[in-house]
Amino acid sequence: MTNVARLVGVFAVVLALVLAVAAVSPLVTSPGGDANPRPQDPAAFEPGNILPGDVNQTGTVSVEAGSEEKVVLIDRAHENDFDREEIEPLVESLVSAGYEVRFHGGGGPGGAPSSSGPGSSSPLNQSLRDADAFLVIAPGRPFTDAARRGIADFADRGGRVALLGEPTSATTSIVSILGPVTSTQSASQMTPLSSRFGMGLSTGYLYNMYENGNNYQNVYATASGDGPLTEGVDRVMFDRPTALSVGEEASVALSATERTSLSTTRQQAAYPVAAVNDDVALIGDTSFLTPSNYQYADNEVLVSNLAEFLVNGQKEPKPTPTGTERPGVPPGAQPPRTPPTGQPPTNETTPPAPSTATPVAP
Repeated sequence: MTNVARLVGVFAVVLALVLAVAAVSPLVTSPGGDANPRPQDPAAFEPGNILPGDVNQTGTVSVEAGSEEKVVLIDRAHENDFDREEIEPLVESLVSAGYEVRFHGGGGPGGAPSSSGPGSSSPLNQSLRDADAFLVIAPGRPFTDAARRGIADFADRGGRVALLGEPTSATTSIVSILGPVTSTQSASQMTPLSSRFGMGLSTGYLYNMYENGNNYQNVYATASGDGPLTEGVDRVMFDRPTALSVGEEASVALSATERTSLSTTRQQAAYPVAAVNDDVALIGDTSFLTPSNYQYADNEVLVSNLAEFLVNGQKEPKPTPTGTERPGVPPGAQPPRTPPTGQPPTNETTPPAPSTATPVAP
């Protein structure tokens, strides 16, 4: 009985020590001696300060139906970096409004064949004859000189041309287990074409660390003036766009917001991202057309304006060759004359008699 009482007493003492240590330990481990430490800045942990703000994602693309039949030709013959489903919002709106959409090339690895020779018309120029507007998206292969001249002539006669490009992107060309990976730059082939209209694309991409659409590469742009692309546009959002260089004959339509940086220089500015020169428009982004992005901010308004821009041109027909001018024949050159059937040859068409002169040894 004595041992039992002794054990109970020891147990009570140990229990008391455990409880005492548990009660004192928070005071020892807390530097401020506060048993219930609290965040230094509770506002920083509020959900509204942690989660990014919502980006408006509503709206539809709408195109006014016209009284005239118009054909919009979309280039697929120059290794264009897009899939048809990526431009579905634009194509669907045009077709719903009664306009015809055609694709040029893209049927094989090389796309449409090249020009058949000097003086002949390229396949693209032949397709442009029946089109009212031409859309080029991120070409990976350059246009031939004949094609660039044909597009310029198409625009001079009132055909609408829209050029959409992306910044230069790095691609891997060689992979070796014995050495470093060699990479090349996939340069945009848009500038050789757009420069004919006083506009060009930069090689870098734009980003903004201060005002963006939940990602520093989701850059906002606002209207820089009144024009066919900016009506009803308050703010659009581009995904990793590129900056434009704009000549005196063209005008800036959209500019990135202040403190936007260019990746190649890291300089901050309100870079132009869309411009218009009469019947030609250039935009430094293609992502705003995609089904996943066309509803962000006022992107759907920009897509609608782009569609209206394409179908509201007034293209004049190409002049028909007159007189003896024939396609592929230089002016002044006369085709060979053929004698009428059933009539004897005249002196002009009689072949010369074989020469009887003795050949001279070389």
